[in-house]
Amino acid sequence: MAVHEHKDKLRRFIDNRGEDFLRDPNVTSIGIGRKDYDPAGPISIVFTVERKVDESEMAALGTAMLPREIMVEGTPIPTDVQVARYNASHQIVEPEIPGWRTRRHDPVMPGISVGHRTDTKGTLGAIVFDERTGLPCMLSNWHVLNTQDGRPSEDGGLGSPILQPSAKDDMNLANNVIGMLLRGTLGKDGDAALALIANRTVDPMIHGLGVAPARMADVDLEDTVVKSGLVSGITYGIVRRVDVLTKIDLRLASGPVIIGGFDIAPDPARKPSNGEISEPGDSGAVWMIHEDGVVTDIMAGLHCAGETAGNTDEHAIANYPLRIQSRLGFRF
Repeated sequence: MAVHEHKDKLRRFIDNRGEDFLRDPNVTSIGIGRKDYDPAGPISIVFTVERKVDESEMAALGTAMLPREIMVEGTPIPTDVQVARYNASHQIVEPEIPGWRTRRHDPVMPGISVGHRTDTKGTLGAIVFDERTGLPCMLSNWHVLNTQDGRPSEDGGLGSPILQPSAKDDMNLANNVIGMLLRGTLGKDGDAALALIANRTVDPMIHGLGVAPARMADVDLEDTVVKSGLVSGITYGIVRRVDVLTKIDLRLASGPVIIGGFDIAPDPARKPSNGEISEPGDSGAVWMIHEDGVVTDIMAGLHCAGETAGNTDEHAIANYPLRIQSRLGFRF
């Protein structure tokens, strides 16, 4: 793991000041990474923006020049600016010929289709257990398990039915209700939800990876990870920014939501064949620590977003597991 001496003070800075920078309409995220994403580069505060423009154009965009250096608790920290835009990675699609991951399963296991009512589909990320009752639950994103008319519900649909597979994969709704939405969180601690499993048996082993999450990581720069998603399947990544705040438009009436987490790029040693480490429909998949060719039982994060179409910089955003656990109350 890439240990750096200023991590704690930088984390406090992002937590306390990060949202101030995200008020700029051109800034899409802020986090801790290495300058130019170079593994040998200095630790920096890395911003992403919609567009890089000349100073003369900034006023017209309503944006401002980002500082080249920021003083953080008495330490000067360089900054870096990259271009990136993010979309939630659920999918709104027409019905399709179902493959294995999009079929109805009993037992249910991570890596397969799940959804709320008739709007979207995403990935069942992990089988966990409600710490209050001990009952089995599925972990995925809030924007996957709580959608109405193709967008997340702000006031919640707690108690509403959850489907496996999603209605977009199989219209036999009466046969596919798996349980109900239990609770969720959407904000700086993550984009996550629990749904109680009432009508199926469970298998906690992640499809294609052969492990079940048993521990949680506080990831650091250059950690290597792997996930099993509904659409892109098994892909490998490397952590390139930590303590990231990302502005994501989930089409809520209140506007974009600021989601906390970390940034993942393709692992250069295991690049995906099509260049994509995540695709629409992968929302809710869990990223696991991958070390020395071995998939561990350590959960690194919960996938919630990827780059927008046409963005040349391939990347993904995942939530910290300990933060969503503290909000949702579950155990492995």
